[in-house]
Amino acid sequence: MLQAYEYHVSNVERLLGTEYAYNTLRRYSSSLNSLKRFLNGNDIKLSSLEYKFVSDYYFYLLTAEKLQPNSAFKNIKALNKVIHVCMLNKWLTTNPFRDFRCRYKNPIRVYLTENEINTIYQYKFPTKRLTQVRDAFIFQVYTGLSYVDILNLTQDNIEIGVDGRQWIVIYRKKTGTRSAIPILPIAKEVLTKYDYTIPVCSNQKLNEYLKEIGKLCSIAKKLTTHVGRHTFATTVCLSHGIPIETVSKLLGHTDIKTTQIYAKVTDTKIADDMRLLMG
Repeated sequence: MLQAYEYHVSNVERLLGTEYAYNTLRRYSSSLNSLKRFLNGNDIKLSSLEYKFVSDYYFYLLTAEKLQPNSAFKNIKALNKVIHVCMLNKWLTTNPFRDFRCRYKNPIRVYLTENEINTIYQYKFPTKRLTQVRDAFIFQVYTGLSYVDILNLTQDNIEIGVDGRQWIVIYRKKTGTRSAIPILPIAKEVLTKYDYTIPVCSNQKLNEYLKEIGKLCSIAKKLTTHVGRHTFATTVCLSHGIPIETVSKLLGHTDIKTTQIYAKVTDTKIADDMRLLMG
């Protein structure tokens, strides 16, 4: 089992930058380490695998490793991928784990309201560092770009769209899918301010500084780079009537179900829509 897992991880590593992103390799490597701890220095023949193995492993992840159910689910999903590779290589003829079921529960996605966005946008920060972090975050809020896509953004990504206005056109680092985003005025303001190259530090530092920004702006929600992307989907787009199919394209998702996880219609939008029925 471990040999097969290491075989798959090595293939992922060889295809970094083409078929796989670094975070994918990191997830597989982390899951492999968990499996090694579960096996406690031993290995098991693929022919000996059965339902009880994956059931015990899932229980181990929840108890000994103290993972949340969603994190344990991701480890099982990675293991199933390796089993699929084993079947393709004819090392196994059937999936011994096919009857095992565990579920992923969609987490609550934090996003900012328009008032919270404006508070951050208008705040005069005491340092250049926090000002730049705020600008990068606000750019996320009005483009929906991920941290890594902002990191790789250059003026070459700016094109004239079908409407004659400037658009950001990128192939998302995570999925490789094309994402074309009309540049909203505030996003354009940030781009112009930094001559189309937005200064960003590491993702870890960025999230650390966003905590400072949240505290200074009296926002209780935990600010992260993901929150900027969620806010674009929910507050900037969906709550202003942008169809979810369009939002999915703007975010560069390959499956609209992913967009439904990221974004929710806000209570304000529901109230506005239902007002037509209230009379």
